Amino acid sequence: MRKTILFVCTGNTCRSPMAEALLKDMVAESKEEYEVISAGTTALEGDPAAGDAVRALEEIGVVMTGHRSQPVTSDLLEKVDLIITMTRGHKERILEMLPRAGEKTFTLKEFSGKIKGTPQVEKILELDREEARRRQEFQKQKGDEEKRLLARREQLRRDLREVESELFKLREERNELLEGIWAERDKLLQDGEKGFDVSDPFGGSLETYQKTRDEIKKELEIILRGLHGEEN
Repeated sequence: MRKTILFVCTGNTCRSPMAEALLKDMVAESKEEYEVISAGTTALEGDPAAGDAVRALEEIGVVMTGHRSQPVTSDLLEKVDLIITMTRGHKERILEMLPRAGEKTFTLKEFSGKIKGTPQVEKILELDREEARRRQEFQKQKGDEEKRLLARREQLRRDLREVESELFKLREERNELLEGIWAERDKLLQDGEKGFDVSDPFGGSLETYQKTRDEIKKELEIILRGLHGEEN
């Protein structure tokens, strides 16, 4: 009976397609029938494999041609027999998408550890099974509420995008009204050798700080005379 194995990483352009190509090469002569595929938790549709991933496999005689990335979907997770992820993070993402996939989902190193009978891995997998059970139980009790909140969040995001678009247009209209004033003021501010800003001495030499000191002191003397009612 044909078994379908899904490898999962993030973008489906490096690790998971490498694992896919390696396993296909390893089982090419096997009597067992396998369908080996890969996908990514945040993958775009149709990206090629990374060039260095292709070259790394070519060095050991494994050819990976024609790969195109695809995203992980619930439908894809449902139809495969075994899901092997590159990290715990990928595995956790899959369990969020489809809690009942927990029984057939492993990280690459978990699955090899399971086959080797590593005690630590066995304990991790036992905890994973309990997590999957609790996730399914929660889904039955609160799944509809979660869907409602997710739908509401998506609607709020759409509303926010609409508000941001309207606000942008309003500010563009305001800016057109003020452009003439800004241009005239900028010209006046740029007139003269030093303009109307106090130069920043940060990172400069002692001489730079001395010039800034004198610049500030000069303006303060004028201000003080004004405060005292003296004429310039």
